[in-house]
Amino acid sequence: MTLVERISDCLSVLRALPLWACGRAADLQWLQFGERHIQRGAKGQDVGDFALHIQCAWRLRGPSGIIVASRDRYYPKGDPHAADEDFNWDTPGGNRCDERMQSFLSKYCPVRVDSISVDEVGGFSLVLEGGVVFEVFPDDSLNGEYWRLFQPATDSPHIVLEGSRLVGDEAV
Repeated sequence: MTLVERISDCLSVLRALPLWACGRAADLQWLQFGERHIQRGAKGQDVGDFALHIQCAWRLRGPSGIIVASRDRYYPKGDPHAADEDFNWDTPGGNRCDERMQSFLSKYCPVRVDSISVDEVGGFSLVLEGGVVFEVFPDDSLNGEYWRLFQPATDSPHIVLEGSRLVGDEAV
């Protein structure tokens, strides 16, 4: 099976599931899909049936252009050209990415995954209802982690794209 076929097979679990939450931890973007569950443990967070963690370039685009993209985190919310010397991109809610993603979530989510396409280097597009597309694209030639798909609060294996290698899909 080719890398494209293996990734397509793994990501197919997201088809028809709703995307209902998105956020970040530093430069890691996370998305939650499926039914909402309260995770047991100290944090008591809401998690989905599936989570996608992204550590490479990504963008959310609609019919009129880019809604939000990964580099937006390095600009302040509001006027992106009005950063003062105290701007810290990692402050939750303080950057353009957080602001625009929250706006998208409040207007459109939950939104279902209609289809999925994968490229030869591990990038993929999730086509969402309403003509919105979430695109993930590895953007360097290193062998680090680009993205991972997993089922939160379970012992199921994580499926991870590291460089040009897919790890953990053997159990799928």
